[in-house]
Amino acid sequence: MGANFASEVATLNLCWCEYRFMRSLYDAAFHPTTSPLTVPPSLALSVLHSFRYTFRFADDLNSLDNPFLPRLLYTDTTFLGIPGIYPRCLTLTPSASSTAANPAVPFLSFTITAHSSSTHGHLVFSLTPYDKRDNAIFQQLPIVRYVHFASCIPMHFKRNIVLNALLCYARHSSTRSTFSLTAARLVHRLHTSYVYPIPFLRNTLRRFYTRHASAFLHLPPWGIRLLRSLLPSTARHPLPTSFTAVS
Repeated sequence: MGANFASEVATLNLCWCEYRFMRSLYDAAFHPTTSPLTVPPSLALSVLHSFRYTFRFADDLNSLDNPFLPRLLYTDTTFLGIPGIYPRCLTLTPSASSTAANPAVPFLSFTITAHSSSTHGHLVFSLTPYDKRDNAIFQQLPIVRYVHFASCIPMHFKRNIVLNALLCYARHSSTRSTFSLTAARLVHRLHTSYVYPIPFLRNTLRRFYTRHASAFLHLPPWGIRLLRSLLPSTARHPLPTSFTAVS
C-alpha cells in the first residue's frame, strides 16, 4: 500500500487468516463435538500435522512436504470438507523454480533443495545462498550491492561488510563446499567490480577464518587450494590440508 504501517497491517491480517484455519482444524481434531467442521478427527489431525513445515515471513510463504496446501489456499473452496486459508482477493503466485527434476525453491536469501538420503532413510533439505539479483532479468540494471573501495567511509566499515557477507553465506550453506564456492564468488566480485585490493581481501579472509574457524573445516581439496591462494602465506592460523567434504 506504500504506507509505513502497511507491512504490520498485512501481517496481522494474514496471521488472523492462518490462526482461524489452524484453530478450526485443532477443534475438529480434539473437540469434535463443538467444532463447526464436520470432518473426522483423524483427517483434521492429519491435515494439521502436514502444516508443521509451513512457514511465512512477511509475504513469502514456504511449505515443505505439505500436499494439502495447494488445495487449501482460498476460503471460497473446500477440500474434504475443510475450507481454505486466505481470501480470494489475495493472489498467491507459486515459485517457478521448483520442478520434479530440480526440486529447488528460493526463499528469502537461500535456496532449499530436497534430497533423498540413503543414509538417514528420509527426505533431507539442504540450503545454498540465493540472491535474486543474480537472475538474468536484473543483469542490465545498475544495482549496487556493496560499497566501492574508493568511497570515503572508514576502512573498518568496508572490512565489516565483507565479514558480515561471509558470515551470512556460512549460515546459509549446508555444506562447506557450497560456502567456499560462494565465498570465492564474493571475493572475485569485490575485486573486479568494486576494486577491493587483493591484500585487503586476504587480510579480511584471514580475520574471518581466525574468528570462525569452524566454517572452514571439512573443505574439499579444491576449496583448500582456492582459499589458500587468497590468504597470505604467513597467516597466523594456516588452513588445514586434509579434510573431506561432509554435510
